Amino acid sequence: MRLAALAAALSLAAPEARAWCRTTTMPAQPDPLVCPAEGRPLAWPSGCAGFRFDPTVRPDPGDIAPAELERALDGAARAWAGLSCGGSAGASPSFALARLPDAVTDAGYEGLGRDTNTVAFRRTWGLDAFHPPDAAAVTVVTFGARSAAILDADTDLNLRGPSNPRGFRFATDGDAASADLQTVLTHELGHLQGLAHSGRREAVMWFQAGRGEQRQTPTDDDAAGLCDAYPPGASVCDPSAAGAVLRGGGVGCAAGSGGGAGAWWLLGLAALIARRRG
Repeated sequence: MRLAALAAALSLAAPEARAWCRTTTMPAQPDPLVCPAEGRPLAWPSGCAGFRFDPTVRPDPGDIAPAELERALDGAARAWAGLSCGGSAGASPSFALARLPDAVTDAGYEGLGRDTNTVAFRRTWGLDAFHPPDAAAVTVVTFGARSAAILDADTDLNLRGPSNPRGFRFATDGDAASADLQTVLTHELGHLQGLAHSGRREAVMWFQAGRGEQRQTPTDDDAAGLCDAYPPGASVCDPSAAGAVLRGGGVGCAAGSGGGAGAWWLLGLAALIARRRG
């Protein structure tokens, strides 16, 4: 059995101490600027995660050339590597994130050892609780309701096209009319690792971004959240090892167009699925 809910992705702790938040098992969070007061923080039990890009649908090469798409996917994954947890030793979070080889995969979680985390563009956008009509991207997350272990995540990118006129145009060149692809992906991969929203405007995990705005490099605030989830010194697995990629997911959010003028797209809602597993 599973419980499904739209949860406002979390943000803003006491700003004088920190701005980052962890996503928790709390099934709903109506205010994206307030950290959840309840629930257990989600995290990967294995200390690593891999994701695969499904190449079935790609942006028009006139918008994003194939080589630029590759750079955005790789760059978003690499952006989270080597962050510092502070201190004289310069220790890093004990978490490994990897982009794995592309593959055509089915979205969803079965728990039968065949699951993988997928990032995919969609030409059609389902009119359901998990796909708000103005969302640029949404990630559906599965986690253990009692263990708070992340099990799976699948990210859909809402690609504009003839059959999907309300979708979004993505770009990698700072085009002022488009959502910056690497910014979206880097933000989503932060959620994959268990981070929620930050209350700091400059952070990757801040819940808004202007069209054309590029915010691709995690800040000290983003790093602090990851260090809280995965303190230095814990064991680290290899996400490229056989079998390791079959377990994981992450936490993502929807990115909506925001105000009527379309000047902003919001990173605001996470579609969470709680599986009642230990």
